[in-house]
Amino acid sequence: MEVKKESLIVFSDISILDVKSLLKINSSPFIVMKNHLEILGILEEGFFLKRLDSDGQNQEITAYLNTSFVVVDDLDKLSEEDMSSYDFVIKHGDNQYSCHPISEVREMQLKKKMKSLISLNESLKKELEVTRKKVKELTQILHSSYDEIFVTDANGDTLFVSEACKKLTGLPPEAFINKNINELVEKGLIVNSVTLKTMKTKAIHSAEQTYPHGLTVFSTAKPIFDEEGNLYRIVSNSRDITELVEMKSQLNRVNLRNQRAKHENSRTVSFNNFITNSDKMVKVFELAEKVAPMDSSIFIHGETGVGKGVLARVIHDLSSRKDKNFIQVNCGAIPSALIESELFGYESGAFTGANKHGKKGLVESADGGTLFLDEIGEMPLDIQVKILHLVQDRTFMKVGGTKEKKDSMKNTVNPSRSMIIPS
Repeated sequence: MEVKKESLIVFSDISILDVKSLLKINSSPFIVMKNHLEILGILEEGFFLKRLDSDGQNQEITAYLNTSFVVVDDLDKLSEEDMSSYDFVIKHGDNQYSCHPISEVREMQLKKKMKSLISLNESLKKELEVTRKKVKELTQILHSSYDEIFVTDANGDTLFVSEACKKLTGLPPEAFINKNINELVEKGLIVNSVTLKTMKTKAIHSAEQTYPHGLTVFSTAKPIFDEEGNLYRIVSNSRDITELVEMKSQLNRVNLRNQRAKHENSRTVSFNNFITNSDKMVKVFELAEKVAPMDSSIFIHGETGVGKGVLARVIHDLSSRKDKNFIQVNCGAIPSALIESELFGYESGAFTGANKHGKKGLVESADGGTLFLDEIGEMPLDIQVKILHLVQDRTFMKVGGTKEKKDSMKNTVNPSRSMIIPS
């Protein structure tokens, strides 16, 4: 702390007359010492004159001293208790003494704190400005990316979406920011969400996603963890692969035409391990290739044994569900009393002998993949009605249940005596 110059020191044998003479040329407080080692007090002009008026000039010099003082080697070491208990502070160091009224020390400390706060404030302002520039630069970089950048917190609340989302989804970033990923999935704004999968598994996930207006993207979600290993952020990257998907489809069609030309003489064509020598069947496969990616219902006609199951498998393999389950059920081989519980599952205690925890049905097991129902004509009519309800309304109810469950089916392929339900 900044201090004034060395204070004047007088000894206790000084006369009252000499004190008066000194005060005429120097009104600063004097330090009165008995010897070079003992400080008796502070001789302050106001205190001295007041005592002089009341006691006269016949007292010893010690009667006119202010003895409310504390001696320190560093003014910064003064405590709040010292500041409130004494009138003066004497700083002793390097064989020098300086005397300061407590009010003066308080003012010096306040100025020092103010200077420190001003300096800290200027430093924080500069640091804040640098941080703002870096954030602005990083935001501009993210918005300039051709790919969509999608960031959520550990709970799935959307924190940032790059401008590329306008091109992919047709919606601005504001349509997603501050929305939870579950809400966006329920509204159909995001399909086959990799962010949701990463949030649940804390692992990297990738998948194709098709938006309502027809664009197909390839998305990858990566988890970000804090220093304690807890999930902190989820960052996903989505790239438009619509042209790539179309090129792949065109390539498949070219390969199919090449195969037809190659085997024109033998009239035999191989397609996805299915061999035919019929031009009509080739057209069927070409049609299957076109409708497999679409969200629409498909009806397949054919007698028993002509390969409807194989065709259903081809449609599944050509669809976006190819990496999910393909479950085939022979409805004619399941007793009519059990077929409803096998298809839709049942709740706990639904009937005697039922699993106490309930059971998941084949419809739920195929969720995200394909459910192929063979020989549906053998099912009881009441079950066929429930299957129709499942296909039309995308809902079903477990045996013994009271609430309908929503199935995430996209489209339906219906053979004449079989049914394949993509979920």
